[in-house]
Amino acid sequence: MDRNSILKWATVSALGLGLVACSSAPMNEEEKTMAMKTAKAATPETVDQFLWLEEVEGEKPLEKVRSWNKRTLDELEQDPRYEGLLAEAKAILTSDERIANPGIRGGEVYNFWQDKTSVRGLWRTMSMADYLAGKENWDVIIDFDKLAKAEDENWVYKGVDCLEPDYARCMVTLSRGGSDASVR
Repeated sequence: MDRNSILKWATVSALGLGLVACSSAPMNEEEKTMAMKTAKAATPETVDQFLWLEEVEGEKPLEKVRSWNKRTLDELEQDPRYEGLLAEAKAILTSDERIANPGIRGGEVYNFWQDKTSVRGLWRTMSMADYLAGKENWDVIIDFDKLAKAEDENWVYKGVDCLEPDYARCMVTLSRGGSDASVR
């Protein structure tokens, strides 16, 4: 057993014992016995052997993910349809003919838009009247490509929440590089 496995096992055991000792409500004898059995049952074999994958930015997990991605991509690229499907998907995702998928807030139309020149995207708005008239009169609220460049950060748009009913204040949610962790 390596040092990390021993440490993980000891941590799990200590946590089990700590739960017994630190409980805010007094335990009866049956609860104490059950907690002690649970703590003693933690062995190196019961510790999650893939826990290291949860270190999202760690070199070992990233290298493993790179190897999985490479294996998958190598297999996909062997399919004779791959290049055509990839080109078609890119064309669809960057087409100017897509529907804007608007949201209405306080009588204004809002939209997050990505295309060939706005890779990270734009959060934009226009009046309801202009939208219904089919005008392309968008006002850009945030250009995420410019923001990423100005802040030297790989921002990825995750969404926006606005304060009802007037929607005068909004919080934009971003993540660094598209990770699960977000900032507002």
